[in-house]
Amino acid sequence: MVRTGDPRDNHAERALRPLVIFRKVCLGSRSLTGSENIMIFSSLAETMKLQEGNAIDLFQALFAGSVSQAHAQIFPDKS
Repeated sequence: MVRTGDPRDNHAERALRPLVIFRKVCLGSRSLTGSENIMIFSSLAETMKLQEGNAIDLFQALFAGSVSQAHAQIFPDKS
């Protein structure tokens, strides 16, 4: 049982909060495809944020570039 204020769930709740607010402001998505798109794009954006990368560069690589460019954005060579 997880109690209120338990530090184990705080990070997860904080990570979900922007998506919950987005859903409330936009009145949710009206289709399953819309929900899946929001889920995927937000996951990619959060991944870039955690890696201190640029989500805009990633999305440009996904939509206008190649798979290898997008892969390089998500998994930069840090050697």
